[in-house]
Amino acid sequence: LPVAPMVEDSQVDEVQQDRIRVSWLLPQLRPPLAAAALEGLGLKQIVDELELKGIEVRCAERTTWSRLCWREPVLIEAALIQRDSHGRGFAVVAELEAERKYFVELRACSARGPGLWCRVSKQAICTAVN
Repeated sequence: LPVAPMVEDSQVDEVQQDRIRVSWLLPQLRPPLAAAALEGLGLKQIVDELELKGIEVRCAERTTWSRLCWREPVLIEAALIQRDSHGRGFAVVAELEAERKYFVELRACSARGPGLWCRVSKQAICTAVN
């Protein structure tokens, strides 16, 4: 079983001079069995541990260096994740420099730990002109 559900369908929604807004489908673990069946099989605790606890967001400026220097990830607790009008989770990556290129990544976190990082865009995202 995975450590945490995957973040899917992430996208860039808006780019300003000092911020980038990204959104994603809220990950959910959908067990094919009812809770009673999971309990009977001894799997309920494992499934409960995989429940979404939050989403981590991180960014790094694209440079000429071969390795990206990631900022410290920010954890958004599941209960505090904002949703847009379509029910997608979203976050704003702020305090960025104008006219710079950034990579943004997301990952889901469960009681078992964080999942894999998911890059929002294959190409760097350029902030708006000042």
